[in-house]
Amino acid sequence: MSERNGSKTSPGAGSDSLALIVQAEAARSGLQLRIEPDPTLIADGWELRFTGDARRVQEAAALYSELGFDVQALAVQPTQLNEECGDCQLIAALHFQTIYIRHKR
Repeated sequence: MSERNGSKTSPGAGSDSLALIVQAEAARSGLQLRIEPDPTLIADGWELRFTGDARRVQEAAALYSELGFDVQALAVQPTQLNEECGDCQLIAALHFQTIYIRHKR
């Protein structure tokens, strides 16, 4: 055990945190592959950028807006999830949003 800032930590504590971050990112990335873009939005010139936790999506939406894009952050709809993701439909709908962007018209 080592001491940092007065607290004792085990040697692998930092790597455990990193492992959790990597697992969470892998799960988010896997969700992205299972989201079907809205064909109406795509036909209207919107581009699906990513799907993520609603708090992070709002931060990214503000950044895209500052960069000069039109931005939509929409809740994930159960119909957008492919068949492999049937068990996670409720979780996705409650906690995730998808960002669509397009160049300002």
